[in-house]
Amino acid sequence: VSRRCGWLVSLLMLQSLSSVILTYFQSVIERHIVIALFLTMLTGTAGNAGNQSSAMVIRGLATGEINSKNKMKCFWRELRGALISASILSAVSFLRVFITPGSNLMASMAVSLAMGATVIGAIIFGTGAPLILD
Repeated sequence: VSRRCGWLVSLLMLQSLSSVILTYFQSVIERHIVIALFLTMLTGTAGNAGNQSSAMVIRGLATGEINSKNKMKCFWRELRGALISASILSAVSFLRVFITPGSNLMASMAVSLAMGATVIGAIIFGTGAPLILD
């Protein structure tokens, strides 16, 4: 429990940095409130994508499917998957935001680009962390 709580507290502190970022962009958010409506969609989807890749890598390490000889091959495979997943999720999020009342093309593009970037980053981190820590 103490190890898990240590990680959870660390992650909580890291996630609290989002309030600093939101404060920095407060004027933009006030002018484009529709973007704020999709923040949880962005963070939730990125978290799910990162957790999936992390679970797959940890499983591969545990079963011996991933080892020191093929770690980089695994990383590049996950990166290719990240690019494909990010493209699909960006397109779907663009449509989702675009059909929202009060939204516009720029808000749809902003959320779509943010979705792609966060999913790619989450998958890279979710794949890389267990590979590095192994």
